[in-house]
Parts: sequence; C-alpha cells; structure tokens
Amino acid sequence: MLKVVGLFALLLMGVGAVAQFDTNYVYLTKDKFSLYPLGESAVSTFFYDYYDANNNVTSLEYHTRQYNSIGIGASFYRFGFSLTFELPYTNIPELKEHNAFNFKGGYSYRRFFAELRIKKYSGVEETIEYPGNNGAVVNIRKDITITEYGGNMYFFLCKKFNFDANFKNYNLQKKSALSPFINIGIGNYSINGDFLLTDSSSQNNQTIMTEIGNLSLHIIPSFAATVVYRGFYFANMLGLGIGLNKNTLKYNDQNKYLYGVMPVFEWNSTIGYSTKSYFVSLILSMESNRAKYDNSYLGTVHTLWSIKLGKKINIKYMGKIGPYL
Repeated sequence: MLKVVGLFALLLMGVGAVAQFDTNYVYLTKDKFSLYPLGESAVSTFFYDYYDANNNVTSLEYHTRQYNSIGIGASFYRFGFSLTFELPYTNIPELKEHNAFNFKGGYSYRRFFAELRIKKYSGVEETIEYPGNNGAVVNIRKDITITEYGGNMYFFLCKKFNFDANFKNYNLQKKSALSPFINIGIGNYSINGDFLLTDSSSQNNQTIMTEIGNLSLHIIPSFAATVVYRGFYFANMLGLGIGLNKNTLKYNDQNKYLYGVMPVFEWNSTIGYSTKSYFVSLILSMESNRAKYDNSYLGTVHTLWSIKLGKKINIKYMGKIGPYL
C-alpha cells in the first residue's frame, strides 16, 4: 500500500512541475514584501470510549486549555514566517502556568503545498463518565501531556484556485474558482499519563492506561472553492478520507499494538478582503480523526483560528531573488 501511495505522489509531482498559474484568475505578487500583525487561538479535544469485557463503556474527554497569542508575520514570494507571544488569558485557570505550543506552516510551489504541524500541550481538563454512574467526574490533570507531529502534501488539480492567495495572502485571487485536490499526509500523536478506566471505588480488576498512541497515514480526496467579489473573498477547503492507523496502548504494564482503518476529516475556511497593496483575513481550520482499539474508539478534534491585517510593500530589487524561493 505504501509503495502505491509513494508512486502516486511522484506522478502528481511530475504533473505539478510543469503547471502554471492562470493569470486571468491569480495575480502574482513576485515583487511584494508583506508585513502583518496577527492573532491566533488554538485548542484540542480528545474523546475516548473504552469498552470492558462486559461491553460496559467508560467515556473520557480531555480538553486542552485555549492557547492564545499575538505576534507579527512577514512573507515574500513563497517564503513566510511568523513570531508570536502567548497572551496571559486562559479558559482553564488551573492550567495557566502549564506549557502549550502550536505550530502550523508550510511551503508552496505552484499547485503543491507542503505543511508541517506540531502541537504539544501539558495539562488537560478531564471529564469521565463511568458505566452505571449518574453524572460525570471532572478533574484537572496536570500530569497528562498531549503531543502531535504531522505533515501533509496538497496537490490542486485546477490551476485557477491558488492556495497562497486564499490562505496565505502571498498572491491575489482575482476571480472565483474551484478545484478538486488530494491531501496525503502522515501524523503521529500520543497522550501520556495515568488514565483510570474503571471506577476508583472498584479495587478489583482496575485498568490503568499510561499511554495512547496513534501513527496514521491518511489519504483525503478533497474539494476547494473560493468566491471573489470586488476584493472580498470567501474560500473553503473540505475533505473526507481514510486513515491507515497503527495504534499503541500501554496499560497495566502491558503494551498492545493494533491496526485499523478509520475516517479522517479536515476543513479550512477563510474570509477576507485583499488588494495589491493590503489585506485582512480571518482563517479557521479544523482537523478530526478517529482510531479503533478493539471495540474502543479514540477521537480527536483540533481547531485553530487566526486573524491577519497586512500591508504589501513594493521593493523592486527583492523581486530579483523571488524566482529562487
């Protein structure tokens, strides 16, 4: 399966290497240097339904604290970066002093876009519903750490839709457009801590899990569309595919490895106003996937939103190095 996916990706890269932008739809800002302040907010939620030998279910939810930051970004041609500082506000005061890190960025080349994602949260709000109990048990778990690393490769089949114009503001989408695209990626996330999956009042046959891990290769057929009207634009990228998962469970001093195929969902949306000189945009992204462990299920939802207000500066001499970026 991996060989087939690799061959398919190489074929797509060969097609994309000769692709050109449709200049009737996309304005290229080759000689523009953009500066912009930005604000960001990210949060992740994990759901786990554990079934015991008697088919009784224990439902767990883990909510990370909301990670809010402000900063400044810059971009030129296909190259861009941002530097942000965390704000003191948090929606879970008990986790105010605990670390959180979120990164999402990439590099584009014509109809390709490659992206790297890194997330790490220390401390969560835990909600547990044990079988037969009325109501949920809510705890602040400062010992639990959630980590995710992943990468994606997007290939857009239509040259009229430009990812950079709609989601990075490097270019300018001049007309409405749509495009199917393929999203191929890999992700690895883990939850580390002590998870009591049976009621603490029961001293017999307690199940204590110390790590839940998931390594996933996903293939997502997707669709992108943007509507442009007098500088205003509204764009969406929506995909539903499958993830090929290798799952790791560590509980009661045992390691268990399971394999499965489960659905993966991704959505990116942006609304804004853009001209050749300046832009403002609001971007929201959501990632959701599921993994199966025997008859138990783990689900994840990651959301990230950012707002940018930027100015494009014409620096003539920088245009000479643009083709090399």
